[in-house]
Amino acid sequence: MKLLARLTTGKPWSVVAAALLFTAIAGAFGGPVAGILQGGGFFDPHSAGKAASDKVQGATGALASPVIILVRLTAPIASPEAHEQVLAAESSLSADPNIQSIGGYYDTGSPTFLSTDGTQTFLAVNLKPATPDAGIEAEHIAALLKSQPNTKVGGAAMAQQQVQEQVKKDLGMAESLAFPLLFLLSLWVFRGLIAATLPLMGGGITILGAFLGLRLVTLHTPLSIFALNLTTGMGLGLAIDYSLFILSRFREEMKAGLTVDKAVSRSLATAGRTVLFSSLTVAVALSSLLVFPEPFLYSMAVGGIITSLMAAASALVLLPAVLRLLGRRVNSLAPTRWHREMEEAEGFWYRLARIVLRRPVFSALAAGGVLILLGLPFLSMKFTSVDTSVLPASYSSRQVNDVLTQDFPATATPAMYAVFTSPSGDPGAVQAFAQRLAGLPEVKAVSLQPLDVQTWRIGITVR
Repeated sequence: MKLLARLTTGKPWSVVAAALLFTAIAGAFGGPVAGILQGGGFFDPHSAGKAASDKVQGATGALASPVIILVRLTAPIASPEAHEQVLAAESSLSADPNIQSIGGYYDTGSPTFLSTDGTQTFLAVNLKPATPDAGIEAEHIAALLKSQPNTKVGGAAMAQQQVQEQVKKDLGMAESLAFPLLFLLSLWVFRGLIAATLPLMGGGITILGAFLGLRLVTLHTPLSIFALNLTTGMGLGLAIDYSLFILSRFREEMKAGLTVDKAVSRSLATAGRTVLFSSLTVAVALSSLLVFPEPFLYSMAVGGIITSLMAAASALVLLPAVLRLLGRRVNSLAPTRWHREMEEAEGFWYRLARIVLRRPVFSALAAGGVLILLGLPFLSMKFTSVDTSVLPASYSSRQVNDVLTQDFPATATPAMYAVFTSPSGDPGAVQAFAQRLAGLPEVKAVSLQPLDVQTWRIGITVR
């Protein structure tokens, strides 16, 4: 802390200039990281589910989850007009090199491809294993079908891509709402325009610095898009919290009559230690997520660790340098009435502290009771996976999934599947296994799909 104090009080302009340069680099290089982070990442690469997916891919020569094209028919399925409509959709995709095959009602004759009222069908577009990005490919397929107004594109790959798109939108909206509200809150706490902007400055720099850190990590390993949620929330929360510690202590020391340099040194020696210890505690706690193999979890660990350290760096290096340059002007641009309130020895927080100290047991019980009441709604919280249900109804993958669930036979969209391999190629063995699955109390129906002479895919629909 003494070294930081000497650096920030001795060369404040150099620190601020370096911070401005860092912010510019972080914004230019780290800003586009949202387009680089990947969707999904919820599966253990060594899990049974991944092994089943690999078996499907090995047997079919295509990715396990196809892109789904929902077609609203303008004529009965048996009519030439309906057949031409489906063929037109298929021909729009004929030049796409990433498509391995397209399956549908006219190829298989299976009723599972036809809605219960006969007005809709769907195509299963199987992608080659070498497809660079299944989500981007799904968007490309949707672009190729723009001339087909009665088609919608869905499936797991499209859902992941659209979830990623929604995350970007939500983060942008969250930041646009959070910064003004936090500024008003800081203005109320610090009673000065200059002082109120400093915590937000730390929050903005922390987020950009964390984006830069994520971008650097993606040069070596892919990360999940959900790291951004943690980065933005923690970036604002920790940076503002740490800035409040340093700034509040600095103003107290200045009010006590210390010089600017000594006030900065004292703030770092006291509140600075708290900030450093807190950031390291958060980083160590989040590092426990690194042991999990799911990219979704270890990506949040990476984002959280980088963010906590960036928030501490902003509060311990840049903020003291800015305070050294501002000095007593940190209280500038505040109304006269607010100046008087800041000079008062017995303000609201002082009176509150006196009440708590006079009645510590009652205060602890009251505060605990309020926290318990606020936490009661979480007892009825229900968890869900990240699928099309988390998307607004305006997204095509949500619309396609809703239609498949409501209007198509249950076996067309099974909740899960099992891969059965018989070295002898005996169909009786897979039939017996499918019957065992169908007999389970939570299983509603099963469907069999041969992949090759030895491998079957068993779709399982739960009740």
